[in-house]
Amino acid sequence: MARLVVNPGSPEAWELNLKPGANTIGRAPANDFKLEDGSVSGSHCQIIAEQGRTSIKDLGSTNGTFVNRTPIREAVLQHGQTVQLGGVTLMFFDDSAPTGPSAPAPVAVRAMPPPVPVAASGDTVRLARPAGLKIGTPAAAPVAVVAAVPPPSAAISPIGLHAAQGALEAVPPAAPILTGGGPCKHHPRTPGRYFCPQCRLFFCELCVSSRAVGAGSLKTCRQCGSQCTPVHVEIQRPAGPKGFFARLPSAFIYPFRGSGLLVLIISALVFTGLSMMQGGMLGILGSIIVLGYLFSYMQNIIHATANEEEQMPELPGFDDVFGGAFRMAVVMVVCFGAPITFFALRFFDVWEDLPYSATLITLALGCFYFPMAFLAVAMKDTALACNPLVVMPAIFKVPAGYLVTVIVVLGVMGMRMVGDIVSAGASAVSLSTRDMSTLFITFGIRAFWQLMSMYLLTVSMRTLGLLYACNKQKFGWFDR
Repeated sequence: MARLVVNPGSPEAWELNLKPGANTIGRAPANDFKLEDGSVSGSHCQIIAEQGRTSIKDLGSTNGTFVNRTPIREAVLQHGQTVQLGGVTLMFFDDSAPTGPSAPAPVAVRAMPPPVPVAASGDTVRLARPAGLKIGTPAAAPVAVVAAVPPPSAAISPIGLHAAQGALEAVPPAAPILTGGGPCKHHPRTPGRYFCPQCRLFFCELCVSSRAVGAGSLKTCRQCGSQCTPVHVEIQRPAGPKGFFARLPSAFIYPFRGSGLLVLIISALVFTGLSMMQGGMLGILGSIIVLGYLFSYMQNIIHATANEEEQMPELPGFDDVFGGAFRMAVVMVVCFGAPITFFALRFFDVWEDLPYSATLITLALGCFYFPMAFLAVAMKDTALACNPLVVMPAIFKVPAGYLVTVIVVLGVMGMRMVGDIVSAGASAVSLSTRDMSTLFITFGIRAFWQLMSMYLLTVSMRTLGLLYACNKQKFGWFDR
C-alpha cells in the first residue's frame, strides 16, 4: 500500500493512505486530500498509484512540487523519497517495496571429509558428520535456519561446524509478526508498525532505528535498544463510496444532524433581521447584503458536502457579501436574463408580436441550467464558471443524476415561493387585525415558514453538493 506521511519526524505527523488510481492533493475542499496550508495551491498535484507504480504530477501549482528537493513536473516516486508541496514536507512509503537487499540464493554448506581418527580420552565426545546443511532466507525478512540434530554417536569436522555456526550467526532470527496494534507513541495520527516488548509501546517507521544485518534489516527501539517486533497494520477501507441516488435520501435529514437545528434557527433569525434592512433608505444596500449572505450560506453548505462533512457547517461571515452578491447576480442574469427581458418587452408593448412561448421556453431552459451553473460558480468561486463550456459538459456527464437534482431544486424553489405568498398574507393580516389570538397565529405562521424555508434551502444545497461529491472525477473541474 502506498502512503504519504505529512510532516515526518514531528509530533504533527499524520498519514495519507493513497487509494488505487488518481489522488489529488491541494488546499481546495474538492481534492481527495486537503492540506490546510497557505503555500499549497488549490489543486497542487496529482498522484497516481496503479500496478505497483506510483507517479506524481504537478498541476501548475504556484510554489511548485519537489521530490528530494528537486523541482519536477512529473516523476515516479520511490520508497523513502521526500516530497515538498509548497511549505509542506511529506515522505513517501510503499509497503510493497523491499526494505533491504535481496537475499542470496540458498547455499549448501557441505561437511568436510572425515577427520583422521585420534585417540580420545574419557571426556572426549564424538559427533557425527551431517550429510549436508542448507541455509536459505526469503527476500521479505530474515528467517532462522532449522537443521536436523545428528545422532550423538557420530563425529563432525571442526572446520565444517565452525562454518555452519558462522552462517547461522550471520542471519538473526526474525521477530514474530503481531496483528492489531495501536497508534505511534510520538505520532498519534500514524499507526504503529513496530512494537517494543521492553517499553510496551508502538512506534512508526520514523521512530525506530534500522540496522543492516546480513541480508535484511533489524529494527530496534530508540529508547531501550531492544529489537522491535513488526506489526501487521490492517487499515479498514470502506467498501466503496455510495452513489448519488443512494445518498440522496440523507439530504432530507442532513439539517437535523449534530447542531444543525440550532444553525437553522440562528440562520432564520439572521435572514429575518437582514430582510428588515431592505426597506427605507438602506433598501438597495440591504438587498445586496441579503443576496450576498444568501450566496455565502449556500456555498458554505456545498463546500462542506464536497468535503464529505456529515454535519452542517457554521454560519459564514460577512467578509465576502459583496463578492457573493456579484456572483449570485451574474448567475441569475445568465439563467433568467432572457425570459425577464422578453416579459418586459411584451409588458411594455415594445415587442407586441413576441409570442408568450418564447418567454416560457427560455424560462424553462433557465430553470434547467440554473442548478449546475450555481454549483460550478460555488465550487470554483468565480462568476466565469457559469459559462456553457463548463456547465453543459458537466450536465451531459451525469444526465440522470442531474435531472433528479433539477426536480429537487425546482420543487424546493416552488415550495418556497408558495410559502412566501402564505407568509406575506399572514403578515398583511397581522397588520390589520385587532384580535390578539389572530395576531399570535400569524406570527407563528411566519416564524414557522421562515424556519421551513431555511430547511428547504439547506436540503437543495445539500443535494447539489452530493451531486458534485459523487461525480467530481467525472466533472474534472480542478484537473489541469
